[in-house]
Amino acid sequence: YPVGVALSKQGDLFILDGENVRVLKFDRRSSFERTFGGREAGPGRLTSPVEILVTMQDQVLVLEDDRIIEFDFAGNFVRTIGGGMISAARGFGETADGVAVVTADVLWFFDRNGSPLTRIEIPMIVASVSLDPADVAVLHDRVYLLTRESVVAFSVRRGGR
Repeated sequence: YPVGVALSKQGDLFILDGENVRVLKFDRRSSFERTFGGREAGPGRLTSPVEILVTMQDQVLVLEDDRIIEFDFAGNFVRTIGGGMISAARGFGETADGVAVVTADVLWFFDRNGSPLTRIEIPMIVASVSLDPADVAVLHDRVYLLTRESVVAFSVRRGGR
């Protein structure tokens, strides 16, 4: 039961398995390599995965309801990002400086080290429209919030500040 898929720049395929709550990695020739993030993963154990992303720096990030879990390219746990800050995460995307995470209420920006850069309250983005964000994508200084009815685009300064 895949809930997410990501490709590395080398063509490796990462599938987020929602049924078994783990990540499956296949090489560019579609040969199965390994799983990670399962029961044996200790602090990197996945519990409520939402989405998966492989960054340009080959970090494998898994968004959960309340945090991001970072793995290296081989599937080794590196760290947790946003624990105690993120709640009800909906989607995330890579930025020039790190990662953006959207929840029902807040758009978060974290740097490459996992430190929070800034947060924007969703009602502050478009005050006259009720947004119910589902996902986020970032390209340069443009942020694209996917909602159930539209895509809201706006600019932010570099680093989300």
